[in-house]
Amino acid sequence: MAMQIGTKRPGPPPPRYGIPRPNFSFRMADDMRERLIKAARRSGRSLADEIRFRLERSFTDEQHDRMEMLIADLSVLMRVRSRRTKNGVRK
Repeated sequence: MAMQIGTKRPGPPPPRYGIPRPNFSFRMADDMRERLIKAARRSGRSLADEIRFRLERSFTDEQHDRMEMLIADLSVLMRVRSRRTKNGVRK
């Protein structure tokens, strides 16, 4: 049976990269959905791609924040050690 032009293929879409991906359903507020739709249009992404992009970025931001905290902690430790060394106290 040949498909007509402009009709959708029955069933779920084929996997984009050859690997089936799980499907997630969740609820969100209408205003959040509208903001995501506007952002997707501005970026030229589909709504699903915009959601994936933002989720991935949130994990990258978390890693960046953890790295900044680690650098700040190391900086404090280095200053404390430097002060101890200057005062002739070395532990």
